[in-house]
Amino acid sequence: MPVFDSATLTALAALRTLRIAQTNIDVFELVKVEWPSPDGAIWYSVLQTDEAASLSPGVSPIDTRIIAENNPDWFLPVQLDSSIGDEEIDLEMWDADEVISQLLIDHGEGVKVELYYWFPQVELMLPIWHGHLRFEDEASVDTIKLKAVQGFRSSDALVPGRAHYQNCSAIFGGQLTTTAEVAEHDCPYDKHLGGAVGINNPATSAPWTYCDRQTTASCTARGVPTMYHLSHRTIANRVLNTQSQGPNLLATSQGNETNLDNPVRVIMGRRRSHGMPVIAFNRLLNNNDPDHGWFYAMYEVCEGPIASISQAVFNVGGVAQNVVAQHYNQRLGTRGQTSAGADLTTHGYSGTAHIRYNFGWCDPSTISPDNATASAIITGLNNVRIYTDDVTYTTGTTTNRAWQLARILTDKRWGFGYDYERLNIDSWIEAAEWCDQGVRFTDTFDTDWDHTRSESNPELIGKKVQQQVEDICMAGRLSRPFLFNGQIHIVPLRMMEEAELDEAPTFTDEGDDGRNIIWEDGKSTLTVSRKSDLELPNRIECTFDDAANDWLETPLNPVEDVDAQLRAGRVVGDKARKINSKKYSLLGVTNKNQAIKMAWSLLDLGPHDEGGLQNNLSLKFKTWFTETLDLHMEKVIQVPSSRLTKYGFSHYRVKKMKRLNDLQVEIECQAYPNAYMENFEVDISTPTQTFCDVNNPCPDGYICVGGVCVPEPPTCRTEFGTVTYENGVLQIPIEPCV
Repeated sequence: MPVFDSATLTALAALRTLRIAQTNIDVFELVKVEWPSPDGAIWYSVLQTDEAASLSPGVSPIDTRIIAENNPDWFLPVQLDSSIGDEEIDLEMWDADEVISQLLIDHGEGVKVELYYWFPQVELMLPIWHGHLRFEDEASVDTIKLKAVQGFRSSDALVPGRAHYQNCSAIFGGQLTTTAEVAEHDCPYDKHLGGAVGINNPATSAPWTYCDRQTTASCTARGVPTMYHLSHRTIANRVLNTQSQGPNLLATSQGNETNLDNPVRVIMGRRRSHGMPVIAFNRLLNNNDPDHGWFYAMYEVCEGPIASISQAVFNVGGVAQNVVAQHYNQRLGTRGQTSAGADLTTHGYSGTAHIRYNFGWCDPSTISPDNATASAIITGLNNVRIYTDDVTYTTGTTTNRAWQLARILTDKRWGFGYDYERLNIDSWIEAAEWCDQGVRFTDTFDTDWDHTRSESNPELIGKKVQQQVEDICMAGRLSRPFLFNGQIHIVPLRMMEEAELDEAPTFTDEGDDGRNIIWEDGKSTLTVSRKSDLELPNRIECTFDDAANDWLETPLNPVEDVDAQLRAGRVVGDKARKINSKKYSLLGVTNKNQAIKMAWSLLDLGPHDEGGLQNNLSLKFKTWFTETLDLHMEKVIQVPSSRLTKYGFSHYRVKKMKRLNDLQVEIECQAYPNAYMENFEVDISTPTQTFCDVNNPCPDGYICVGGVCVPEPPTCRTEFGTVTYENGVLQIPIEPCV
């Protein structure tokens, strides 16, 4: 789980000690704006902090331009939650001398902004929030109002997002500033960086700084191989058609761009992809014998790179063909890949994996490219590479949901485009190890369902990134990505160990010394809410792409709670049950055992553990800001209060935190059902302490070793080594089994 370093934790503990002793805590807010050279970083505040504080924060220059509402409510309100959508704060600044507006004109938007609290009593400068500047909403004669936005980009962006444009959509390498950036994108031009790809602009005798990206001639003029031209524009070819009788004919290859509305799909893990569309085709007519012609077609598989394609099935004109696809081994989605052949197109569709099939004999005039589809089993790679150096260097694909999500967030071509450095990699490793553990789920009928906890084999079709990330996290019991201490974290919605529950931060509205929930107007700010049985889902209907059913979308039998349905019926005065059904599609789940576990978790806990039959209680309360400085999304806290005893919960997951301008914090949290989570699933990737002998054999799935039942091999728990990000590839080494 995300934590601060030991020095910061010690300082935070000292602050809480001061609060408990009712000592006034000195805190000063500073906003650091990292203006590019030559201006550099400037710290802004409401007052001259280096003079007002008992101990100077040791930063400079400090410019007193921030306009506060009024003392003491002069701190910037900040909303913290798990969301891809932007969170923003308003910065009103004095600008009668037009210094700030001039800086914005000089440097533009996107300048990094960081919010800090300075605690002189414990000598702690604590980062609270970071984002980037946007232009002013409005400006008056003396002031300017800016927005600092958290930088989660647009939640409406499509992922995957590479579409079927006729012109090249790559970022020209000459506009990028490092070789690492060039490697992450599509155009390899690096002449301006001292690289070997590209030529100078003959008009200036210097490296090119722009590209019109119109045709492959633009690539040739800049010394870039034309196969890097990132588009889906078919270069037409005239092909000699040798018919059975009579004179030879010429046929012209054609593109199918007008009927390709969806972005290029992305496949991770292993699965069959259905409905691959035609991207280029050619009708080889036979005028003398119309039924003895050919229909040549190239099919779009997915974004590359991928590891392999197998078991292709082509359906042309309603006739299914189980054949080996042609010319696919050179076109697995490598950027700058070779062309498909002069008889169809010389274009490479750079970065797109595709296959080809020649259908005949047939009357090609009767076949529409929209009625010709293909499917095949794909082993995806997509620049997530799992490898081991035990004996020989091997590479493979990953079905680990955490690493797949990391790729979705960082890919510059089809993904969300974050910089890899924004991820807190230790947090992602912890989540990835949790995803790869073998577990056993036992349902209410005492049936065991063994599976890898969060295996994922998704096919990503263009959807808004907010929905895409929500779906892949929900179907794997992972939190949504969130910011903590300046980096993006992710945590599993896992069972907390007893020691963790005992050490969880405590919030209470009772007692004299330990009370830290604020009272207002003579009453506690602690409020409670529950969903009514009238609306609470009591039946879950899930679909998943079942690997045992050729990866077709397959419905599970509904999971339901009859008692809850009867309670819902009584709410409206009926004795019959009332079914409140909720439907979910489990993205990336291809194993029935895993799907069944997920369906029950959605019934009992709700999506993202935000409320189901077993945790139907949410709290909201205000507390002092010093109590929340080390909290993060999904952190489990304990809330002892006599008002809550009747509900049966002692612990809760943090879902939202709002820092108010008076330094109070409003927390929203959802009940954490201790007993339910303890029995939710059993880790079977490590030995259990069930004793055995000749007269007491082990249960199915276990073997007796030294008088103890252990799971049948393999019993290895995945351990990840140092994760690197090089040349656009997320490389994840697997350490020896432990």
